[in-house]
Amino acid sequence: MTNKLIRATFVALISVVWVSGLIEEIPMPPELQSCLNDFHTKTNLTDTVGEKIFSYCLNSFLWKKETINWGEFNITQADLEYFHRLVDQLITRHVPARGKRQAFGQVLFPPSGFRIRREYRRLNTIERNTFHRAVIELKRRGEYDLFASMHQGIVTQSAHNGPNFLGWHRVYITMYEEALRRIIPMVVLPYWDSTLDFHMDEPTESVIWTPLFMGDGSGVVNTGPFTSWSTPIGPLRRNIGIQSSLISRQNIIDVLSRCRHAEITFPNALSQFNLEFIHAGPHGWVGGHFAGLNTAAFDPIFFLHHAFIDYIWQLFRNHQRTVCGINPATDYPPATGLQVPQRPMDAFPRFTNIDGYADYWEMFWFNYEPSPTCTMSLQCGSPWLVCQGGFCISRAAEVSGIPVARGFAGEMEARRGREETASMPDVGPRFIMPPSESRTHEFRSRTRGSLTDVEGSEMRAMIGRVKRAASVAPFVDNMTISEKSGDISLATKSYKAGTGLITPVQNSFFINGEADMKLWVFVPIQVIYMKPSDEKFPVHPVYNGQPNLNQEFYSINYPELDKQIRDGHPKEFTNCKRDPSGAGQILLQSNGMNYVSRYIEYAIVDSRLPISSSMVYMGVKNPMNETAEAIISAHDRCGRMCQPRCLVRGSSPLRYRPCSGAIRISSASPKMYGNTFGEAIMDVWHWSDRDPRNVISNIQLVMICNNDEKWPWN
Repeated sequence: MTNKLIRATFVALISVVWVSGLIEEIPMPPELQSCLNDFHTKTNLTDTVGEKIFSYCLNSFLWKKETINWGEFNITQADLEYFHRLVDQLITRHVPARGKRQAFGQVLFPPSGFRIRREYRRLNTIERNTFHRAVIELKRRGEYDLFASMHQGIVTQSAHNGPNFLGWHRVYITMYEEALRRIIPMVVLPYWDSTLDFHMDEPTESVIWTPLFMGDGSGVVNTGPFTSWSTPIGPLRRNIGIQSSLISRQNIIDVLSRCRHAEITFPNALSQFNLEFIHAGPHGWVGGHFAGLNTAAFDPIFFLHHAFIDYIWQLFRNHQRTVCGINPATDYPPATGLQVPQRPMDAFPRFTNIDGYADYWEMFWFNYEPSPTCTMSLQCGSPWLVCQGGFCISRAAEVSGIPVARGFAGEMEARRGREETASMPDVGPRFIMPPSESRTHEFRSRTRGSLTDVEGSEMRAMIGRVKRAASVAPFVDNMTISEKSGDISLATKSYKAGTGLITPVQNSFFINGEADMKLWVFVPIQVIYMKPSDEKFPVHPVYNGQPNLNQEFYSINYPELDKQIRDGHPKEFTNCKRDPSGAGQILLQSNGMNYVSRYIEYAIVDSRLPISSSMVYMGVKNPMNETAEAIISAHDRCGRMCQPRCLVRGSSPLRYRPCSGAIRISSASPKMYGNTFGEAIMDVWHWSDRDPRNVISNIQLVMICNNDEKWPWN
């Protein structure tokens, strides 16, 4: 095959069809480009997974934009005054004995006394039910919703993405706990240690998501203590295991390897050590209300999750004192704007931001029982936990005697939950969260419940279905800029059975809070996949009747073709799995830049072949009334970013150049999108004598998915 023929074939593959609105290339937003440039000074694609970098910067940009545009919830002045009176009733000020004072403000003593917070599953039945009863009563009085309403508006800026995140949330959950203790004095806020669930074989089957604890994890919460729990945007809902990641033990080890608060907080902390970034994983993993900045606190698990983040912070503060020789009360990182240390806390104006760092909280208000360990007992001090491999993990729901839907029934239950919530109002701006770990993808596709290990189903039930092959590691064990361990070997990657493809994605079709297909149009995009040279399939060429086991049939040396295939080794997700059939998936997203919505789709490519292609039709806002601006991105299942290429207008022969993936769509001619999904397809495929033909002439945007190590966002 000649170079000329290869180039001609490549041009044919990446050509885009003329479909029915004008699509124009526009520059990447300066804020997004600045974030990517900042990462470029710290890392490269061989040290850090490209999808992690882009996901972080994109979500950061969208979070700021959506915060400005989203006005679903309003807090009245009367609400604020009531809340301030409530907080004033919860705290009393005293001068400590012998005239000693804290470095900042005055020492505060809780009216209800000192307390010890324990892991949720360490509570006995009476303690757990009493805690639930207090939360329900707080809700009945209207005070729970008032507390939840404080976690929105300006707080999404003044208490997030900066050093005030830790201190503000410490005060917030402590005032909430004090409100519960005013109802039932013996109640203590427990913490939810999600590492106990992360290290299960299937975290979605944890006892946490049963009626005995938090209730339903998929769809509207219709079981458990928080059945029929109302919120400003409808009944409480969750979609566990769909995206992002719970917290791992390695995440905590990474945080405790630092010494300064500036090393574990935005804006300067690397994501591997950034406690706020790590904390957002469970927000995304639980999904539903819990995934939204303005709605998260309406799910009661919010306060248990943040108690665990506060526990990790207390471990870090102890590490500062004993190992680093640093006073945590004075180690407030440099900050500007809403997060300067002496600014009054939003929602708690009797405190300043730096008061959240004070030592008196740990000295006079609360402490933590350590996270359960196997030294407590073989059951880790709780019938809901089990010791496995020297560590405590949660038992599965089946151990509690609650049936667990598996196999086809399990998939239908999960899908029911997703469909049940798809038509409900969107939760608005979301947390900047880690990317999804592998089991979240498997959750959408695999058939659960077939027990094939030799120990049998009874033993699996006894250990909470956590017997997992040691070689199967978590997909994302930590969010890293320079990972020290868990690197994927650069040796030939093998393909094993048991990996499933993602099921079709159910998009909500919400735009700015309204769901209607008429608000959308569809843009055809060509996806080109180039297979890395070290990815092999067990198919071999045969010479003289003998197979050559040292060669792969699909990768036999073709010098002219090999010259066109880039061969690099960009960083991949830990434990990246590929389907043994050779079917590969490229995940694409379109995110609105002047509207609030996200559309997700994937392309199926043949990962056996040196080069293959596929067509997808991406949803964007209908530009009928005003132009729509969106940024389209793509990555493969291993986190390797695809490179956008835009058509050079008027070029002949057709020529494409690197671009940002940001586009502007208008209703001007020539039109290059379909007003419906079917129309976009019909413009790509024409029929002649009842046989379909792919009619390719001009495509505006192409995604090239290769193994390039070059930084793609210059």
